[in-house]
Amino acid sequence: MNYEKIEYPNYNLHLIQTKKFKTIHLLVVLKRKLKKEEITIRNVLSDILLETGKNYKTTRDLQIAKEENYACSLSSSSFKSGTYAVLSFSLSFLNERYTEKGMNDKSISLLFDLLKNPNIVKDEFEKKTFNYTMNSYKDYLESLNENPNRIAGVRLDEEMGKNTPLEYHASGYMEDFKKITAKNLYEYYQDVLKNDIIDIFVLGDYDKETMKEKIKEENIREEKNQKSESHFVKLPISKKTKKIVEEHEFMQSQLAMGYKIDKMTDFEKKYVFHALNFIFGGGNDSKLFKEVREKNSLCYSIHSHISYLYQTLIVNAGISKDNYEKTVSLVNQELTKICEGKFDLEDLNEMKIIYVNTCKTIYDSPNDLIRNYMSHEYFNHDLVEVRIKKILEVTKEDVIKLAKKLKLDTIYFLKGVRNEETDN
Repeated sequence: MNYEKIEYPNYNLHLIQTKKFKTIHLLVVLKRKLKKEEITIRNVLSDILLETGKNYKTTRDLQIAKEENYACSLSSSSFKSGTYAVLSFSLSFLNERYTEKGMNDKSISLLFDLLKNPNIVKDEFEKKTFNYTMNSYKDYLESLNENPNRIAGVRLDEEMGKNTPLEYHASGYMEDFKKITAKNLYEYYQDVLKNDIIDIFVLGDYDKETMKEKIKEENIREEKNQKSESHFVKLPISKKTKKIVEEHEFMQSQLAMGYKIDKMTDFEKKYVFHALNFIFGGGNDSKLFKEVREKNSLCYSIHSHISYLYQTLIVNAGISKDNYEKTVSLVNQELTKICEGKFDLEDLNEMKIIYVNTCKTIYDSPNDLIRNYMSHEYFNHDLVEVRIKKILEVTKEDVIKLAKKLKLDTIYFLKGVRNEETDN
């Protein structure tokens, strides 16, 4: 594996060379500082750019082009990444070593053509494609209100992250959706291509100089690239735990408990945090799963997850409304046990085995490998070999020390008020 980053005036190029795969993978990332009012329009832009293009007027035209490129694959996404909003466009295609000469350039040109030449009619996105994209996105937004787990997660983020990027909904907002037109979407597209920070990642078996020239030839833009800043979000630490109970027309209730951690070391953030989460609620043999779900039967489901960028640990549980107090109490008890060192060394060793095996599987997935280098660039994540070495250095004392830093910031309880009797 060979990695090189080249900073050109108008974009950053990341070349990851490996002979492991028969395919070549390219990821174009555009990012800018996160603004609440731009989240929704960025999501729509992500969806529409790979639907059609100036030279591919219909989805059928684009499908034929992909088939002519030996069934190359295109995909896009829009997401929050701490202080940044990120658009990513990925391309995967069979290396011309296994097809015919010139296919690498042809496939790469397909993606850049779609990004640089959208389907524009009279200074706005072509109406048929625009309406289709908007209707699909509207259906998605409306469906979010039917998921109690998602509602609880969003409300917890809003309360924990007031006046920070954490409180913004990555899925977008209906009020902002209603403001989007085919014209202002095109205007926003032009602004993105002109002003976003651009990183291009290329992974596969290729000649480095040839790839540099090809990406340069595509000339994604003339404007100068801006310098990236930190993605990390510093959340204020509250002295008191906030408790919020809201009712909703669901049968099942949803509990979300949010913990913040202040003054973590780099080693704690990257490695000890994973170990603590696994032992507490991140695995099927975790404390929460065994004690709250299996032993006490207080919930339908329970797990915890962590956020590296926000330095938070979240516990989610699907429970009966009558088990709210008992569940909160037991979750706190299990965390106290970890603070007191009342967990087996075998739990930590099991986590290390799973973590190492997961790291090794990264080498088998081109997409995971590219994401690994992207995380290395944006978040200072260590690369795979270093991660495997460092996780083995985590001790039981490290986990205990970090657990003591957890501060329960917010308890959010989505109380389901509908029951089976009234529903029948």
